[in-house]
Amino acid sequence: MKSYVFNIPASLGKVIRTPVRNKFDTLEILIRCVKYMLVSDTLPRDGGVGKMVLSVERGSRLFFFTEDKFFSISFPFTVKEEKLKFEFGSTYSFRVDHHITSELLSVFQVFNGSRRSDLYRILEAVADVEVALEGFSDLLWHLLTYEDGYVRYDKDADNENGDIHPLYHYDFFYSSRAACKVGLRSALKEEQMMDLFSTSTACHYFESR
Repeated sequence: MKSYVFNIPASLGKVIRTPVRNKFDTLEILIRCVKYMLVSDTLPRDGGVGKMVLSVERGSRLFFFTEDKFFSISFPFTVKEEKLKFEFGSTYSFRVDHHITSELLSVFQVFNGSRRSDLYRILEAVADVEVALEGFSDLLWHLLTYEDGYVRYDKDADNENGDIHPLYHYDFFYSSRAACKVGLRSALKEEQMMDLFSTSTACHYFESR
C-alpha cells in the first residue's frame, strides 16, 4: 500500500466538516480534494485543520482525520505521482484536471439543487459540457454510480448511551434510516482505520457476545 499525506487547508475545512447526507456530498468532497492535490506541490505543507491521506492500492481510498471525527471514501481515479506532483486519470482516456473538475462541480450543483421536474435542466447542463468535452457524460455517469464506500468514525460524548450509542463507534451509510452503528471498546487510531480497508493485512473481526 502506498500512501500520500496532505494537510487539510482551511479552504477545504468547511467542506470536510459539513455533514454528509447524500452521494453529492461525497462527490463534492472528492472533486474538491482532487483540485487541491493537483496543486499541493506548490502550497506550504504546514498548518491546516486536519490530515488527509490518499491510500493507493487495489481499492484506493481517501481518509480524513480531524480532531472530532475520521471518515473515508473510495477513490475512483488512477494516480500518477512524481516528486509530489499528481496526475489523476479515469477509464475515459482523458486526465482529470482543473477544467474537468470545475465542470463536474458545476453539474453536481445542478443535480443537487434540482427536483425530478428539473430533468430537462439537468440534461441540458450535461449536454453543454459534452459538446466541449467528449466523454464527459461517461465520466459523470461513472461517478454517479460508483460505490463511494462512505464510513465515519465518531467519538460522540454528547449522545453517549451505553451500548445503545457507544462513545466510540463507526457509522456506515449516510442517513439514520440506513444507519448501521458498530461500537468500539476504545478510541480508534488513524492507522487502525486505514488498516480496516487494507487488502494486504489481516481482516478485522466483530466480537460475538
